[in-house]
Amino acid sequence: MAPFEILQYPAEPLTRAARKIGYKDLPRVRTLVPDMVETMTETQGAGLAAPQVGINLRIAVVLDLE
Repeated sequence: MAPFEILQYPAEPLTRAARKIGYKDLPRVRTLVPDMVETMTETQGAGLAAPQVGINLRIAVVLDLE
């Protein structure tokens, strides 16, 4: 089962600007990115941004087709 539910517009987290990642965010990012990749692959997506899963950070994961 995917770790995150993917939000759809007009969900509130998708209507606000995401914030930059700071040093204090690094421990969270280390677990967030693998969970986002898992969610993206299980839903057969090509990319996923953190706000799409309710996280207000400027992070995106993208499928590499090479």
